Amino acid sequence: RNLNSFDIDFTTGKAGETSVQMYDNLGRNVATIAGGIEAAGQHSISWHPVGLSNGVYYCRLLSDGLPVAFAHFVLTVVG
Repeated sequence: RNLNSFDIDFTTGKAGETSVQMYDNLGRNVATIAGGIEAAGQHSISWHPVGLSNGVYYCRLLSDGLPVAFAHFVLTVVG
């Protein structure tokens, strides 16, 4: 397992435009790790943060432009 990656699992209730975005502690968008039309159901994506320093990062899931989930990660860069 890559210690510098996170698996993000999420479920969408209906098909539609879906976006998974990562933000730093200052609220800046540092990555959009998924975007596009997704079918309804369970999904899993991997985030490989590159060029980011240690810290707290926030994940926001949007479905059809509306926020549906929010989570945070503590990133510690290894080796």
